[in-house]
Amino acid sequence: MAPPDVVGLWRESREPRGAQGLAQAVLDAEVYEHVRGVAQQSARLAAATKLDHDARQLLLRAAWLHDVGMSAPGQFAPVAGARMLRRAGAEGLARIVAHQVGTAYEVILRGLPALTPEFPPPVHTEREIAQLLDIAILTTAQDGSPSNPAARVRTLVGHRGADDPSVRATIWIVDRIGESQRSRQLLAKVAYTATPTK
Repeated sequence: MAPPDVVGLWRESREPRGAQGLAQAVLDAEVYEHVRGVAQQSARLAAATKLDHDARQLLLRAAWLHDVGMSAPGQFAPVAGARMLRRAGAEGLARIVAHQVGTAYEVILRGLPALTPEFPPPVHTEREIAQLLDIAILTTAQDGSPSNPAARVRTLVGHRGADDPSVRATIWIVDRIGESQRSRQLLAKVAYTATPTK
């Protein structure tokens, strides 16, 4: 199956509402629910960090489109999504999507070509947006509900096994987030820690 016409759809998706529509158009329902939750967590993080309008818009677009590569079966989703966004002329967003949740480390574990020659790491505002996106992803369960990194790792291990590259990359990025006091504080603001009532 050919990947979706993200270039055409992107022309209508220069703002978060349009990016949401693009995600809904190309992703299956289960993936879309996760993406919706990541967008909600991103909105919380944007408020917590008092992002300006443009940075907030970029974070929300990244949240809605971070899994767009899953619409290209047989390809490594973060890189496939980043390539779609680059073709659509969204270079900054492509770099953010390419580097989500330890992808640069994961491609090494998978024996794929290095990521940074094709997609240099985000810098300046885009770097901050990429870090916030990672926190949003790590605090969102597959069903879109708020979660926390420990629960995400447990779920991944349960589905893929402890040695899976995606699991190892997730643990790596959680450790990196843990090294920053600011990131730990932001994670604590949005991570789900309460015991669910039955």
